[in-house]
Amino acid sequence: MQLALADPARVASLVVADIAPVAYAAHHDAVFAALAAVDTGNCASRDAAASLMAQYLHDPGVIQFLLTSLQREASGTYRWRFDLAGIRAAYPALLAAPPGDDAYPGPVLFIRGGASDYIRDVHWPAIRNGFPAP
Repeated sequence: MQLALADPARVASLVVADIAPVAYAAHHDAVFAALAAVDTGNCASRDAAASLMAQYLHDPGVIQFLLTSLQREASGTYRWRFDLAGIRAAYPALLAAPPGDDAYPGPVLFIRGGASDYIRDVHWPAIRNGFPAP
């Protein structure tokens, strides 16, 4: 969304999956705690990592989703494939709405899950303001 708004000539069309161009409140403390527990836990198995995460997260689906980013290192312990410290540091920026008041004139498809907390009915005015094409 940010690229389309900042430089529309570089974007022919856009598909946005389950996020709106609005600022979100921080709400991932338990996820970060679970990820950090695995990061420092020297887990020797995926089950061990899942058990650590279950101390912070109560949804097995979320745990299993996060475990898809776990990789085994040559030492036999498991580590995250992503830069956890970098994501944590960038978290405030990730919660922010795209800057500026420009609108993207091209075609856009917004997709939201049926139980999504990321695109709510209250977000549609902001979506239509930044992405007015039908």
